[in-house]
Amino acid sequence: MVSRYFAAPLKKGGGPEDRGGKSFSRKRLLRGREHLPKYLSGRRKKKVYILFVIALGFTLAFFTFSTACMAQELKPMTLKMANVVVENSWFGNLHKWWASEVEKRSGGKIKVQIFWMESLSKWKDALPGIQSGMADLAWISSTYFPNQLPNYLMMDNLFNHGDDYVSAVLAAIYTADNEANIQAEFAKEDIILICPHIGGHALIGTRKCLNPVKDLKRKTLRTYGGVRTQFYTNLGANPIFLPFSDLYEALDRGTIDAIGDLGVVISSAFKLQEIVKCMYACNPPGAHGDGGGLASGVFMGRKKFLAFPKETQKMFLDLRREYGIRYAQTLMDNEEATRKVWRIKYGVTFKDASPEDQKFILQSGNNVTLRNVEMKKGCRKEKGTGSFLRPCQTWILGALIGIGEIFCTRRSGGSLKSWGTFTGTVVVFSVR
Repeated sequence: MVSRYFAAPLKKGGGPEDRGGKSFSRKRLLRGREHLPKYLSGRRKKKVYILFVIALGFTLAFFTFSTACMAQELKPMTLKMANVVVENSWFGNLHKWWASEVEKRSGGKIKVQIFWMESLSKWKDALPGIQSGMADLAWISSTYFPNQLPNYLMMDNLFNHGDDYVSAVLAAIYTADNEANIQAEFAKEDIILICPHIGGHALIGTRKCLNPVKDLKRKTLRTYGGVRTQFYTNLGANPIFLPFSDLYEALDRGTIDAIGDLGVVISSAFKLQEIVKCMYACNPPGAHGDGGGLASGVFMGRKKFLAFPKETQKMFLDLRREYGIRYAQTLMDNEEATRKVWRIKYGVTFKDASPEDQKFILQSGNNVTLRNVEMKKGCRKEKGTGSFLRPCQTWILGALIGIGEIFCTRRSGGSLKSWGTFTGTVVVFSVR
């Protein structure tokens, strides 16, 4: 375009001439609009300037895009995962499946090295293990870090899920991603949920069957922590916190009388079926257990996650959902088979609560929830019903996770639905 305006003959040793005989250089033209020759006025002058700006913009955009692509290129790496179970266990096999999928979906560029049986980091040190860079991935449970993850911990309230583990896991992922207080907690601690967890219904394991549940009175009972500590106190027990790795020896030596919050499948990974002789469901009316651990899972350092290209981040999050569904459905499918092995091979008795015990368990659990709600927002229960007043329905989670939607207890076709009641505690019904 510029050549159109310089048809005049060139002076010897000089630049092109304007129509008035005055010479000028191309450098003067490129210094900006104010340096354009006088005869390029009006539309022509404006057009040249606009074309120059557009060309410069395209050049800068191309340079920026090229730099971003180079910076976001996925490089080969090996991620270190701190694990707590043995390799050839139900959980170990699922974690190995996840690691193989990461390698496959990243085109072989990301490999995961799993350190089994707390060989890289202890369960109780999982959070600082990630933060220090000792591990890239670690199995973090909120009850080990109540001061750092108080809102996330509240997802593990009593009766937080029913028998549909898939719905519970999907709702736990949704809550962790969308509840503002939990997200702020994760950001502060520099972590992001990569693999969700559900332990199944939390039973009570003893050497002698409870009949009734009030046999727990003044007995020393291990608990997973959180709101369950007060729940077992309400049942009459003396709860203490112990990690899974210490349970076998503690019950075997008589240091404790009972083990609370036992998921059957995860207990098998620690061989607790060898010393437990009775598993008590501790279930309220209409359920086969009192809920269990959801505020737990494999986490990655947040900064490390955000350093991956966008497509790799999406790969991890898509795999998280697939893994969660596979995990929960397999747990549902295998739980009864595991119980059968415990019954036949190890002589373990499984026992549901009697109708009288169920009412006592429900009351004890709801008293914990009510206590937390009243401490937070001053909510009160509606007289004569199992529901909470509408203004409290958001905060009933309140006692649990902060504010927002929470758990699913069953599937019924559709997406998140309206409020409902489950054993007296307000929850959200959700579906796949």
